[in-house]
This record gives sequence, structure tokens and C-alpha cells, in this order.
Amino acid sequence: MNTHRPQIDGLMPTLGCRRFARRGIVLYLTTLCVALALTLVAVTTAATMVSQARANTLTSDTEQARVGAVSAMEFAIQACNANPSWRTAHTHAAPVIRTMNQVKLTYTIFDDADSLLANDDGQPVRIVSVGEFGASTQRARLVARPRPLSCLESDVVAGGRVQVGTGNGLTVDVKASANDRVENTGTITGAVESSNTTSNSGVITGQIANGVKSKEMPTAATMNYYISRASAINFASLPVSAGTKSLRNTLISPTENPYGTTNAQGIYIIDCGGSNLMIDSCRIVGTLILVNPGSGSDIRNSVHWVAAVSNFPALMISGNMTINLTGATLNEADAGTNFNPASTPYQGVSDVDIAGVYPCLLQGIVYATGNLTLTGATRIDGVVVGAGNVPVTGLVAIKYLSLYANNPPPGFFSHRLGVASGSWNDQ
Repeated sequence: MNTHRPQIDGLMPTLGCRRFARRGIVLYLTTLCVALALTLVAVTTAATMVSQARANTLTSDTEQARVGAVSAMEFAIQACNANPSWRTAHTHAAPVIRTMNQVKLTYTIFDDADSLLANDDGQPVRIVSVGEFGASTQRARLVARPRPLSCLESDVVAGGRVQVGTGNGLTVDVKASANDRVENTGTITGAVESSNTTSNSGVITGQIANGVKSKEMPTAATMNYYISRASAINFASLPVSAGTKSLRNTLISPTENPYGTTNAQGIYIIDCGGSNLMIDSCRIVGTLILVNPGSGSDIRNSVHWVAAVSNFPALMISGNMTINLTGATLNEADAGTNFNPASTPYQGVSDVDIAGVYPCLLQGIVYATGNLTLTGATRIDGVVVGAGNVPVTGLVAIKYLSLYANNPPPGFFSHRLGVASGSWNDQ
């Protein structure tokens, strides 16, 4: 049998070449796919890196802007606290802009009550701050409230010296403070503090602090606020008692003024013109302002005196004054005056007789621009502030009332601001 198979033998190399070619194509395609995949990975990685870089930049910008917003707020608070006249130096809703380390800082102060920063030192303000860096803008906001004058933190404060003489005594609940020094040769029951060094050869039962920061005191604007709202009592219209013009055996209130027009807030002003004035055996519901009283002016014997507006001062003196109370009750029969008519009830009670008796009381802020002498058995409930010296020449007691520090009256706010609790908000 012929076993020669030429056709088959001739086909063998052709099939081998085809198989080899197919393997090459597969290898090429595989290599191409791997290369494309690697290229895609590289492109994706590069895009991710660019995106991440952009995100990092935005994050950095945002953080810088956020820090800028906080810094702008700090600048705003510092600008106010460093400048007693900041309310006139700033304008409601007017931005203040500065740049620090390429970050744009802006703060704006708003008076939401009436859009007037300078008309009321007791109004809170809203502060909005902005930080801008790169593509990012961040904001912060808060409400800032004026702090009370630090003189309201003590029972009695002297711009000069608190002076307690030999045989005399001063009792305080919290402390007696002097922006110069406390001088004591008598007895002080309670704590004292002096901006300089306390001079003591008597007895002080409480802590003695020296070198303390001076207390913030009222300014001329304080007195002006009340003067501008007061109704005048003509000094010439006052009766004479023992040769001295006097308010005596008299009821003064928002609805009672025997010497002129009434005042809804009970704020009355008497310009003494340098002459002496005596206040004796009166019930006063209001704020009395005495301007330029003579050196012999005093408040004596017994009074029952509270402000008509609960946190307002009871007595303001432009000049010097002596308070010399005995602690005796105020008696309608002795005065011949009904002190609780229907127009001015006492503790909700009114009548038409003259049989009532009232405790001796002077309650509120008592403020003098000069020296304020406390003598006799004077007791004052509230805060006593004398811009000059406060000599004590009797057995005097001051009962501190925190009302005035917690809710200061107009004119008794510091220019310094404090942040209202819970008001901080950033975004």
C-alpha cells in the first residue's frame, strides 16, 4: 500500500504558521490591553491627585478663612474694649476691613434696637465677622453686651479715699473700695481694697487687698443722661427752714411734686446755685439730682427714699454732700403729711390719714461727683459712689444690693463688652 500522503504532508507547515500567527495576535492584544489599562490607571491616578490637591487647597483656604473670621471677631471686641468712645467711632452696619497675612478680615457692628450705636450705652450689639482667603469665605457672629461699671461691685467706692475716723465705724456686706486708698483709724466691719496701699491703725475685720485695679466710675455723660430727662424744681420756690432752703415734710413721686410739674419716671433736678439745701423728713419715690449744692447741704434725720424706676439711682449730686440720717422712723403725724395718698401708695396701700409710720430708708445708687460724707446712723441699701473722697464720721452701714450690677441703669455701663451666653455662631 502506498503510504505517501503528500497533501497531508504539504499541509502540515501551513497549519503551524497559522497557529503561530494567532498566538502573536493574542499576545499583541493582551499587551495592548495591559498598556491601555496601565494608561487608564495612570490617568485616573493623576486626576485623583489633581482633585485631591484641589480639595487640599480648598480645605486649607477654608481653614485660613475660618481663622480669619475668628481673628476679625477678636479685633472687633478689642477695638471696643480699648476705646471708651467706640460707639461714636463706629457706625451701625458699616464694615471695618483690614488684611493680615493675605487674609481679608472684616467686622461689622449692628445695633438691632434702633440702628444708633451712640444713643444708649446699655444696648447690646450684634457683631458679624468675615474671613476671606483664596476661594473660601467664612463668617462668625455673636451678641455682645456692655458690662456694668466695676464700681457697682462694691458697697462703697471712692474715686479718692474712703476715710473712717477714730471712734467711727463702717459696715459693708461685700467690700469698701478706694481708687486711691482706704484710711482707717476706726472700725471697718468687712473687706477693703485699695488701688494703692491701705492705711490702717484701727480694726478691719475682713480681707485687706492692696494694689487692685481702680474701679470704673461714672462719667459726665452719666449725669447728663438723667439731667436731660428730669423735671426742674425751682430752688427759689422751696420753703426756708432754720434759715436754709429745704425739702421738708414733703412727698415727691412721679405723680406728686408740690413745686412744679411731675415726671413720669420720678426724675427731678434742683439747681442750688451754690446755696445750701436741707432734705429732711421726706418720702421720695424717684431720682433726685442736686446740682451745685452749698458746702453745708445735707440729708438729715429720717427719709424713706427709693427710686421710681427700680434700678435707677436714687440720688445724684453734682458737687459735695453730707448724708446724716438718724435711723428714726418717718412719722406722718410729726410731719403733718400723708405720705401714701392714692396717687402714691406704699406697698400697695393708700389712705387719707396722717397716722402712718415708715422705716428710715435710702435705697438705690447714691452718686456724687465730689466728696460724699456719711455720718450719723446712716444706712444705705444699694451702692454708694463718690468720685472724690468718702469720709465716714459716724456709725454707717451699707447693705449691698446686687441688682445694680446685674441690671445696671443707663450711664452705669462700661464701654467694655462681654459675649452673651450662647450667642456665638460660626459658619
